[in-house]
Amino acid sequence: MKKQGSNKFSKTEIIKNPEIILNDKEIMSALVEAEIVPNKNVVDLRGVLIKKLENELGYLSNFHETVVDTAYKNSSALLAIQNSILVLLKKDNISDFLLSLEIEVANFLNANSLHLLVEETLQNIFNHPSVIPCRIEHIQDYIKNPINDEIISSIQLRKYNSDLDMFSDITFRNNIESEAVLPISLQGKTVNACLILRSTDANKFHSKQETDLLSFFQEALQALMNKWLIT
Repeated sequence: MKKQGSNKFSKTEIIKNPEIILNDKEIMSALVEAEIVPNKNVVDLRGVLIKKLENELGYLSNFHETVVDTAYKNSSALLAIQNSILVLLKKDNISDFLLSLEIEVANFLNANSLHLLVEETLQNIFNHPSVIPCRIEHIQDYIKNPINDEIISSIQLRKYNSDLDMFSDITFRNNIESEAVLPISLQGKTVNACLILRSTDANKFHSKQETDLLSFFQEALQALMNKWLIT
């Protein structure tokens, strides 16, 4: 015998045969009466269903917009990296290569500034206003882990720290909020060069971003710079 009240029909029975509700005179009578005299004990399932559908559609719409937005950003980032590498590959002398790096690549990557730090022993080869010759210790200090002083050879996306910056004009430093640091190894040595991309936007470079595309650019740039050292 089935229990009376709310447990008159089990969930499994209703799902299997919804018509049992329509055939139950007691339930249908309560629903009809609720249309005339609102009863807090009777739930209008149509309204509940519509509300739930609205919520689900809203979630799906937001999710769709997020997916499209992410896909667009990824596609744009990939195109920027491809263009940066292609424009550097086209240069047939090192002066044009470094000029393109400073202007065209910085533009493709939407960086407000671009600096290339190079070990001072290589400054005669990489001689350009955008190139900053440094002692190798200074380059490595800039990319060290502040906690354990370990040299980080992978890309760092981080908040700009003016205390570490010995390379930029003081006035310019006040406008920078974030930076991407790309370590580079030349002539098979440990890190002895570094490309720094900087932005006035604090959200342009931050630690939670993926670095796959920039890593690809880093490897390409390192290979191209090493090529200029043997030509």
